[in-house]
Amino acid sequence: MSEAEVNAFISRNLDTGDLPFDRPIIVLRDGNGVEILGQITLGRLLADSPFAAAAQTLPTRWTSRPVWLHLAAHAQFEPGPRRQLRLDVRRVAVGQQRVPAWTLRVMFDPARLRFLRMPLPDTVADVRIQTGRMVIRPTSSRERI
Repeated sequence: MSEAEVNAFISRNLDTGDLPFDRPIIVLRDGNGVEILGQITLGRLLADSPFAAAAQTLPTRWTSRPVWLHLAAHAQFEPGPRRQLRLDVRRVAVGQQRVPAWTLRVMFDPARLRFLRMPLPDTVADVRIQTGRMVIRPTSSRERI
């Protein structure tokens, strides 16, 4: 699957509530690297975080301004009865400012981070990420038995 196909699939099939930001852009890198960029208004970012009270003190023109959220993650296929593709976030940036990766879990409700663990059907044997493409290997009929 090419990077363009992954982005088209995401834009057509993910509900807006499945991601913490709008208009995601997915960039695929060698070594199972995935970068996800998206926009979120400053007010929405603060409202989901422990700083919700601070959002009420800011002018509306600030809270309505979109900021870029940039995540760099390592994708790992987890085989077994509950197959999934897990994204291990290694870097986070809000706008130009890098923040520790753990702040992602503080900034957003856990339900908004479901996209970090994507369930896969039994017909998927492996997933590898390379620059510009995602390689999905299907299970053979022998592997399904």
